[in-house]
Amino acid sequence: VLFGNAGDLDDYGFAESIDEAISYLEDLLLKFPVGHVAKVKEGCDDDVAQTSYFWGTWLQTERVTERSAHIQLRAYLHKFYGIRGLSEKRASLDYSTYQRLADPVALYAEGRLTYTS
Repeated sequence: VLFGNAGDLDDYGFAESIDEAISYLEDLLLKFPVGHVAKVKEGCDDDVAQTSYFWGTWLQTERVTERSAHIQLRAYLHKFYGIRGLSEKRASLDYSTYQRLADPVALYAEGRLTYTS
């Protein structure tokens, strides 16, 4: 794996410099889709009948689901931020992601929202 195992703080993978790895991952994070909207049953206004994971997440949190690739990028950034002692950056990354998932219209306008039709 390019950056080692995300959960192993001693495994840097092929990264020669932690700072370069952080810079690369931060740049990559700006290009990946953040959220995802999945299918819901058309014409169904009964919340109980909507059984999709997306719908359940939306009802409970009023946020769209986070893309798995985005989750993995955040995991690697967490790893390298942790090695560098940048806990505020870790918290800021999580908070900004959480806030962005609450606004699917803005994500769509930025081209950072995927959807299943």
